[in-house]
Amino acid sequence: MKESQKNIREKHRVVAFVTVVIFGICAGFCGYIIWRGQKEITAKISVSEKNIRQVVKILEKNNSDKHKNNIKSFLNTRDSSTRVRILKAFERRDREELFQLSEPYFKLFKKKDASFSTFDWLLPDNRTFLRIVKPKIFDNDVSEIRPDIVKANQDLQQNSGYIPARTGLSYRVVQPVVYQGRHLGVVQFGLTDSFLIDMLQRQFDNVVIQVMPTNTLQRSKISKLPSYNNGSFIAQSYDIDLIKSASPAIDWKLDHQRTVIQGKDYVVSKAIELSNYAGDPEGWLFTLIDISELTAEQRTDVIKIVTISIIILFFAVFIISKSYNKLIDKISRMNDTLTQRNITLDDRVTERTRINTALTAEIEERKQAENALKEEKFFTESALNSIVDIFYLFDLNGKFLTWNRAFSEVSGYSDQELSLMKPTDFFLGDDIQGVAEIVEKIYKEGTGKIEANFVLKDGRQILCEFVGSRLEDSQGNVIGFTGIGRDITERKQAEEKLAAEKERLAVTLRSIGDGVITTDIEGRIVFINKVAEQLTGWSNKDAEGRFSHEVFNIVNEKTGQKCANPVSRVLEFGRIVGLANHTALICKDGALRSIADSGAPIRDMESKIIGVVIVFHDITHEKKMEEELLKVRKLESVGVLAGGIAHDFNNILAAILGNIELAAYRVGEDTKIVSLLSNAQKATKRAAKLTQQLLTFSKGGDPVKETTSISKLISESADFVLHGSPVSCDYTFPDDLWMVNVDSGQLGQVIQNIVINAKHAMPEGGRIYIRCDNVEDAASEALLSLQEGDFIRITIQDTGIGIPQEMIDKVFDPYFTTKQAGSGLGLAICHSIINKHDGHISVQSSPGKGTTFTIYLPVDPSVDIPVAKQQKPGSAVKAARIMVMDDDEIIRTLVQAQLYVLGHETVLVADGEQAINKYQELQDGGAPVDLVIMDLTIPGGMGGQEAAQQLLQIDPDAKIIVSSGYSNDPVLASYREYGFCAAIAKPFDLAELMKSIESTLS
Repeated sequence: MKESQKNIREKHRVVAFVTVVIFGICAGFCGYIIWRGQKEITAKISVSEKNIRQVVKILEKNNSDKHKNNIKSFLNTRDSSTRVRILKAFERRDREELFQLSEPYFKLFKKKDASFSTFDWLLPDNRTFLRIVKPKIFDNDVSEIRPDIVKANQDLQQNSGYIPARTGLSYRVVQPVVYQGRHLGVVQFGLTDSFLIDMLQRQFDNVVIQVMPTNTLQRSKISKLPSYNNGSFIAQSYDIDLIKSASPAIDWKLDHQRTVIQGKDYVVSKAIELSNYAGDPEGWLFTLIDISELTAEQRTDVIKIVTISIIILFFAVFIISKSYNKLIDKISRMNDTLTQRNITLDDRVTERTRINTALTAEIEERKQAENALKEEKFFTESALNSIVDIFYLFDLNGKFLTWNRAFSEVSGYSDQELSLMKPTDFFLGDDIQGVAEIVEKIYKEGTGKIEANFVLKDGRQILCEFVGSRLEDSQGNVIGFTGIGRDITERKQAEEKLAAEKERLAVTLRSIGDGVITTDIEGRIVFINKVAEQLTGWSNKDAEGRFSHEVFNIVNEKTGQKCANPVSRVLEFGRIVGLANHTALICKDGALRSIADSGAPIRDMESKIIGVVIVFHDITHEKKMEEELLKVRKLESVGVLAGGIAHDFNNILAAILGNIELAAYRVGEDTKIVSLLSNAQKATKRAAKLTQQLLTFSKGGDPVKETTSISKLISESADFVLHGSPVSCDYTFPDDLWMVNVDSGQLGQVIQNIVINAKHAMPEGGRIYIRCDNVEDAASEALLSLQEGDFIRITIQDTGIGIPQEMIDKVFDPYFTTKQAGSGLGLAICHSIINKHDGHISVQSSPGKGTTFTIYLPVDPSVDIPVAKQQKPGSAVKAARIMVMDDDEIIRTLVQAQLYVLGHETVLVADGEQAINKYQELQDGGAPVDLVIMDLTIPGGMGGQEAAQQLLQIDPDAKIIVSSGYSNDPVLASYREYGFCAAIAKPFDLAELMKSIESTLS
C-alpha cells in the first residue's frame, strides 16, 4: 500500500514538473512575441517621425530658398527699368501703379507654385500698403500679430518662419526694401496656411495632425475653420472626424500615447515642433499610426502558442499516465528475474572454473597472436609517421586513440599531453562549433572536410584543411573517426593575394576613363568596365559570355558596312590592332557613337595568347568640335582675303562717290546730268553695302555693342523681311528674358538673313517659329560644354523644304548657295557676326521637315542699360583748318575738294610722321590745326592709331577723327578708348563728313 502511494506521489511530481516546463516555455515565447511586437511598433513610430521631420525640413528649406530667390530675382531683376519703376512707385506711395507692376510677378509665382498665396507691400510704420490678392484692403496695422514685420522694419534684415492662420500655420518670408539709401518698407512673400499639411498628407499614408495652442489662434485674431478644440489645443486634420472620436483619450502634451479609436489600436506620436521666425514654437505636427494589424497579429501569435502548449501538456500528461504504471511493473519483474539469477550463480561459477582451464591454453595462443600484432602495429606506426600531414584517430567520446609523429611535431605537444586532450582543444571560437558540425556530418555521411585555424601549443594559429572519415567495426557500427590535416596557410595567403590582385585589376578597369572589353581565346566576353557599359548599353552581367561582335558591334559610319571584328584580327595577327578611321559603335538601343582606339592580345607568363582586350573611347563630341574648328578656320582664311579686298575697294568707292557728289554740286540746273549722277551715286552706295558685308565677314567688322532688348530687335527685323509675304511668324519670348550686349545692326542682319532663307524655303507660304530662352547651365548644351557664364538661346524654325544632309555642313561656307540669284555670303556673314559676339550658331534640318537655326549669345550681367544723352542743337561750325592724312593721293584730293565745298581750309599729309611734324610746325608758327582726319591703315608707314597717340602727347586737346575702310583692330567700334573724337567709315558722303566735323568741333 505504501509502495503504491509512493508511486502515485512520484507520478504527480513528474506531471507537475512537465507542466511547469511547458508553461515556462510558453511564457517565454509569449514574452518574446510581445517584445518583438513592441519593437516593430517602436520602429514604425520612429520611421514615421523621421520621415515627417525630413520632409518638413526639406519643405522649410525649399520654401525659404524659393522665396528668397523670388525676392532676389524680383528686387534685382535684369529688366532694371521695370525694377526702378516698381521701387519709385512704392517710394511715391502710388498704390495703383505698384499694383499694376507687381501683379504680373504674383501671377508668375502663383503659376510656378499653386501654394503661393501672399504678396504684400508694408510701410515702415507696419501698416499694410498693398495686398496683391485684396488690393482694396489696406492701412491696417499688423504690429500686434506680426512681430517679424516689425523686426524687419527695425533691423532691415530678412525674416522667415511660420505664423498662425485660419487652417494651420502659414509660411512667410519678409524682406526690407531699400532704394537709393532710403528704407521704403517691407515686401512679403508667403505660402497658404494649408500647404504644409497638404504636402505631408500626399507624402504619407498615416493621418497627419497639426496641433496649435488655442491662444495662438486667438493672438492671430483669425476665425477658426472646422476643427477640434479641447480648450487648450486645436487639432486640425483632413480626417478630423477620426480625431474627434479619439480626442477624449488624447493628451497633446505627450510625445507618444496609445489609444483605441473606432475599435482599432492607434499610436499618436509627436513628429516635429514648428517654429516662427524667432525660433519660438507655434505648433506641432502629430502622426496617427494604425497599429491594429500589428497588435492583432501579436494576439493571434500568443493565442496560438498558448493553444499549442495546452495541447502538448495534455498529450504529455496522457503519455505519462499510460506509461508510468507499465514502467513500475517492468521494474518489479526485473527484480524477480535478478533474484532467480542469483540462485543459479553458484552453478555458473563451477562452470567457469572449467572454462578457465580452457582459457589458459587460449591465452597462450593469444600471446603468440599479440606478438604478431605488435609487429603489425610497428609497421603501421612507421607508415603513419612517414606521412608529412597530420594524422589522428579518436573514439566517440573525443579521446585520441592514435596519432602520427607529424601531429606531435606540428602541434608542439608531447605524446603524453596528446593522450589527455580532445580534438576541440585545438580550436577557438566559431571553429569549435564548425568542428562539432563536421564530426556530426562524418558520423551520418561517412566523410567530411573543413578549413579551420589550428591552435599550436605556443599560441600560434595555422590554417589547416581537415579531411575525416568514420571508423566502423566488422558489424558496421561506428566506433571512432580518423582524420588528416594539412597546413594550407601559405596556399590561402597566395589565394587571397591573387583575389586581391584580381579585385585591384577590376577596380582599375572600372576606373579607366576609356571603355575596356576583355574576351577569352574564343572571343567570348569576360568583362566590360563601367565606361564600356555606358557606351555600348550592355551591362557586364548581360554581356558576359556573349561573343564580342554581339556587344561591340562596329560599322563604317560613312558607308554603313560592318567593320572587321578587332578580336578576330588580334587573334589572327597576334599583335596590337588599331581601329580604322570613321568607325562607329552601334549601341544596344541602336544609337551610333564615333569611337577610336585599339585591341591588343592578353598573354600569360609563357607569352601565350589567352584572350583579347579592346580599349575604346567616344570621339563623337571631338569630331563635332573638329568640324566646327575647320569651319571657323575656313571662314577666317576667306575673311582675311575679304578684308583686304574691302579695304582697297572702299578707297576706290570713296573716290568714286566723292567725285560724283562734287560733280553734282557743279553741274548746276542740268536735271539730266543730275539724274545720271544720282543714279551713279546710288549704285556706288549699293556697292558700298556689299563691301560692308565683306567687312562684316572679315575680322575688321568688329561690332559696336550696346545693351539691347533682344526680343524687340528680333521681332522688328523679322517683320520687316516678311512684310507683304505669305509667311507668318510666331514669337515666344519669356518675360524675364535677359538682355545682351550686342551690335543691333549686325544682329538684325543675322535675323534678317536667316528669315529670308526661311521665306525662300516656303514659296507657297508657311510659318516661322522664333523662340528665346535663358540658358543658366551652359554645360547642358553641346556647343557650350566648355563655356562658362549665362547665355540666351534663339531658335528659328521654319516649315519649309529643308536642307539635304550632304549640304548641311556647307551652309556657312562663303559663296555657297543653292539659289540662282545670290552671293552666298548671307549665312557666312551670320556665322562671322555670331563668332565676333563670342556666341555660337548651329543648324539642323531634315528634307521635307523644315530647318532649325540655334543661336547662343553670352549675357553680360555687369553691363547697365546706357541712357542716351540728348545733344543740344548747336549753331553751324565756322570755317576751320583741317589736316587730312591718307596714303592714297586720290582720297586726299577728294577730301580736300569736299572740305572746300564745306568752307574749310585743308592741310594734306601722306602718313603719320608727316602729320606729327606738320601739326607741330603749324602750332609753333601760330596757325594751329583745328581738326585732324586720319586714315587708320597706312601700308608701310605710321598709321592713325599710333599717330593719334603721339599727337595727343604733343597737344592733349587735339581733336582727331579716325577714318578707315578696314581695320584688324576694334578701333572704329571703340574709337574713344584710343583718343579719337569721332569715327567715319569709307566711303562717306558730304553729309556724313559734315556731321562728324560738326560733332567734333561744336
